[in-house]
Amino acid sequence: MDEVTAGARFGLLKATSLSESLGHDMAVLAEVFIHIAPTRTFSIADAVPELATEILKRAAKPPAELEHP
Repeated sequence: MDEVTAGARFGLLKATSLSESLGHDMAVLAEVFIHIAPTRTFSIADAVPELATEILKRAAKPPAELEHP
């Protein structure tokens, strides 16, 4: 965080690394929910409730590649 507040650039390498780390964390959390609360559901922004494990697994996936026309 010091780099961000010091005006350092937040480059692609750091963004990619952060994305991969967060994806890994979401995958670990999904595994935890499978064991401790397999039927727990969440409702995000008034959506139909979904299993927490499914939301976390989806969050663990890397962002889709942008398609260029």
